Amino acid sequence: MLLSKGIRLIFLTLALFTHTAWTEPVLPGSPEDNGYQAPPISYTRRRQPPLTREVQDKWMAEFFEGPEIWYFRSETELHNLLDAASLNEDVRKEFEVSFKPRMTTEETIKATNWLPSPANSDGFIPVPRELRAKLSHDFLQAMYEHQLRLVGKTPLAIQKNSEDEFFRVLNDRMWRLSRKQREEVRKNLFTINGKLNFFITPATWDLLPPSIRKETIEFTTSGIQAQGIDPFITIHPADDVEAIGRFFAGERNPAVVIRYLQMLKRRNPEIPFEVPLEKILHPFIRKMVDTYSLCHGPNCFDAGRNVSLGNSYRPEFLSSGEELEADLKTRFQLAKHGDRYRPGDLLVYETPYGKLVHVAAVAGDGLVFTKNGMSKTSPYLFQERTVMERVYFPDGRFKVRTYRGLAPEIIEAVARSRSRCHLAKLATANPKPPTASEAGN
Repeated sequence: MLLSKGIRLIFLTLALFTHTAWTEPVLPGSPEDNGYQAPPISYTRRRQPPLTREVQDKWMAEFFEGPEIWYFRSETELHNLLDAASLNEDVRKEFEVSFKPRMTTEETIKATNWLPSPANSDGFIPVPRELRAKLSHDFLQAMYEHQLRLVGKTPLAIQKNSEDEFFRVLNDRMWRLSRKQREEVRKNLFTINGKLNFFITPATWDLLPPSIRKETIEFTTSGIQAQGIDPFITIHPADDVEAIGRFFAGERNPAVVIRYLQMLKRRNPEIPFEVPLEKILHPFIRKMVDTYSLCHGPNCFDAGRNVSLGNSYRPEFLSSGEELEADLKTRFQLAKHGDRYRPGDLLVYETPYGKLVHVAAVAGDGLVFTKNGMSKTSPYLFQERTVMERVYFPDGRFKVRTYRGLAPEIIEAVARSRSRCHLAKLATANPKPPTASEAGN
């Protein structure tokens, strides 16, 4: 009986020793620590990121990147409208050959700040200023009335009750026009729904005083999609900065973040101190948050995938959901049920019917890094997740998938391999983490 108890004790001891030897401890704040409580994120205000002088000067000189766009239900509708107008034959032919059933990717990007393409439109015409200059006031009036009926709204406009009132506005802004320019202004005043409208278009931008151009730019960047916050965390003397560094590093090696936080703690050994959130997040976020693109193009799909690229990011237009899905398969893995959200995770939003709509990166608990659209007037910013979701889904109906970036050493190994099978093996492996000297992202 004693021998039997002794044998059981030996086996129990061996089992405990075996378990201890083969099970690595879960480090606080690491990806395996799904119960980690990160420091709360605070912010002082909600605001619109300011424009840099470079961006403002470029937009003031040339805000629109493409020609004006006019939409039509069909090519037949265009012919009917042309039949009702008294255009000369050459101008009519120029219109007819300009009709296109759909936009190229480049045309879509350049038309970003223009009227949206209506669902009942099967074609459009780009109207460069050279063509527009050949058109009579009556024809332009008819076209804007047509756009209102088809699209449901007109381009952005300055509205006044009379021509004299409009010119008083220009005079009050100390904007002196030549006789030729005044005639050009008169040609671009149109009566829509009883109001005199001066439409702000690529052809009329130069006729506006700088103060009105600046106000137009401020108006187009003032929506909720451009309202960000300036988040920070507060670290107290008793806080574990290594755990904080592991958490905010996301899929990256945390050594660089930990060293940075340790340095700050040495400078503030006995008092709490604040750390702006971007200082400890991914390189793309640190570089781009609260900035604007000089031109249209870089969009939410591209912003999301660039977060995972370390210092190798490149802002560009990612034109389709197919491109994004292919990228997700290469550098990300679907988060498992029960995984804790971590900085750098991608939130991929779809409609209830499966249409891909938006991508944002987790920046912290309840917070995302996002670029809300491909317009240059939509900055890269931090937003509360619920605010961003209201921008895209006012009715609250959506589906979301969460992806976690593969560790950089996995991606680098995959880039050296042409085998997708090899990718699958690497993604399920547990590679040795790089040393602190190897951590560059």
